[in-house]
Amino acid sequence: MTRGQVPYSSADDVQAIFGLGIDESDVAGAEPVADAHVLATVVLFDYLAADSADVNNSETLVDSGLQVTLTAGIWRIEANLAITTEANADIDLKFTGTATVTEDNFHSHLAGARIEWDTEWSNPGGAVADILGYGFVGILVVTVAGTAKIQFAQGTADISNTHIDAGSLLTAVRVGEVS
Repeated sequence: MTRGQVPYSSADDVQAIFGLGIDESDVAGAEPVADAHVLATVVLFDYLAADSADVNNSETLVDSGLQVTLTAGIWRIEANLAITTEANADIDLKFTGTATVTEDNFHSHLAGARIEWDTEWSNPGGAVADILGYGFVGILVVTVAGTAKIQFAQGTADISNTHIDAGSLLTAVRVGEVS
């Protein structure tokens, strides 16, 4: 098992991991479906224990330190980011990696803007100063295993520091298989 990988297979495991009010009695008496395929659910996460490196006076994308390794399958991805930047610098973000993705469907937490895999998007929060809370959620269809990571840069080069704050989180939950 790698850092941030949490496999689970029963309601007790789910309750223990996520603190949900689920127990075996919730599914007691349920009849198994003939020839049903059981998906081995995997939850992956990565978080920043410390602030990312600062970007100063640069519009070149750098890795934030948030990265997960995905197997082939259908994944629900969510990112929750705290970003420190100056209004003059704003921020550009990119969700990319080595995984081969055939389909994506992401929306930002701000105004529901559409986000695409491996495409840089600019200034997701408008002109901001100090700390910006930002995130996105969506589905990735991965056909060839690889990494998925968040990159960032200043939207406009500025002599100020821009970084992703400690506590930012990238979560991936395998929700289906690719046929």
